[in-house]
Amino acid sequence: LPAAARMARREVLLAAIEQSPAELLALAANAAEALQGFSAREVERLSDAIAEHVRTALVTAGPALEAQLEQDSAGAACSDGSVMGALETLTAAAAVARAVATDPSLPVPATLAAVACALHDIIFDLHDPCASTLQAGIVSLCEAWWLADRPGRDELVPQTISYLLVSALHEQATAADVKRLWAWRGALGVLDYSDPSVGALKKLLLHCAIKPLVLRCAEGRKLLVHLFGLHPPFIADLHRAIRAQLPACRKSLREIYGEIYFKAWRAASGPYLDRIEQGCLQDLMFHAVHASSASMSSALRQVLNYTHTQKRQRGLDGDH
Repeated sequence: LPAAARMARREVLLAAIEQSPAELLALAANAAEALQGFSAREVERLSDAIAEHVRTALVTAGPALEAQLEQDSAGAACSDGSVMGALETLTAAAAVARAVATDPSLPVPATLAAVACALHDIIFDLHDPCASTLQAGIVSLCEAWWLADRPGRDELVPQTISYLLVSALHEQATAADVKRLWAWRGALGVLDYSDPSVGALKKLLLHCAIKPLVLRCAEGRKLLVHLFGLHPPFIADLHRAIRAQLPACRKSLREIYGEIYFKAWRAASGPYLDRIEQGCLQDLMFHAVHASSASMSSALRQVLNYTHTQKRQRGLDGDH
């Protein structure tokens, strides 16, 4: 089509979306292609329309956004047509926002960033089963927004990283969940681990350190090495969680822990290096020698064996 015809088509589309959320749903089905060629002004106009529909839908979707649903009322919102319509609108908004965020040729207006933030904030309010598609769509939006390095991405971290951690720790989790978490590891660096509000997330991270699925997945092992570089005081928490598991876990997992400790040590510097050397490796050595039982001593030695086999590597005997 000629440029003028394409512009006219976009004008019709924008006018329709401004008038009806149903048109937003239609756009979401093919957003990446439909948004090609949009100007900055058109993206801004689209963002304003999305923001308005999201504001309305958040109010209408209230029954599915309750902080605490009674067990016997779970799923009740699914029978309410207006609530379901609002959830579909929010899902479409997330999909279109994601399409904008992942297209490097398109700008991200502040209005759309605010929409992404508002959606992020309800991730863990979506308890009703009929909101599961919306929840997954919002998480996908936040993941893509972060990876595309779009403005305001740090605001989309707290709920999203918690969701990814819960998914990786679920009893039905797969290696794909761990890989997804590993891909988002950079987002862990924006959190303040000295803030009490991060306490719940730190507990999830500690559970990751003892999750067999995480340990057996290459990306999971790399993630645990990464955790040793998040916050110096957190190293002691990690070490306590791991050491408590060593007597009961399999030999193969002890060997994996040995690899993790060694790689974390090799990657560390400054206060991180001191804490890993003094608080982790030397602590393991001390308890291996002074263990109260032969089995405990053997378990700790199995962990340390990986380090001993790496003696040929530069720095192991003091020259880090």
